[in-house]
Amino acid sequence: MKTTISYIIFAGCLLGNSVAYAECQSNITSVKPNSIYIDHDDGTVTDKETGLMWQKCSLGMTYGSGDCTGTASELNWLATLAEAQAANSRGDYGHADWRLPNIKELASLTEVSCYYPAINKAIFPKTQHGGTGSGDRLGYWSSSPRAGTSYKPGELVWAVDFDFGDVGPTSKHIKSYGRLVRGGL
Repeated sequence: MKTTISYIIFAGCLLGNSVAYAECQSNITSVKPNSIYIDHDDGTVTDKETGLMWQKCSLGMTYGSGDCTGTASELNWLATLAEAQAANSRGDYGHADWRLPNIKELASLTEVSCYYPAINKAIFPKTQHGGTGSGDRLGYWSSSPRAGTSYKPGELVWAVDFDFGDVGPTSKHIKSYGRLVRGGL
């Protein structure tokens, strides 16, 4: 399926057509429908399947009137971890136990029926996707380092690219996005 979607997007670019964002395929059953979430109408949402509470907006954005505004912060991994600590110091959304999700938790947000972004956009508005031309950004940081690699040990961290929901390792030093979570799987 991914090859077909990639071809359609590539073909659209070749023809000079603009690609519609947040496309969802009606012939693919949604795995993350609105019904599995509890929207607290305060910038947080709870996934009833995992029990995790998520911030609706990416780090750097502000929640208000049901939407995310502002610009998502592009941060390296250590700066993203520091943002989680800062959110706890401020008591963001009435809680002081926000953290960067592990890769299993972060990947649980992917919606297989959608792409650009591959997430439920009604629940997580304005989720970032794609890069800014760096060629090496992979989307959203997890807290999970990649183990067992000979490539610069300790250098790589698992991340989710919400273009298509791909999971892969990326360097801690590049800039990516973050979304905080509380609770645990």
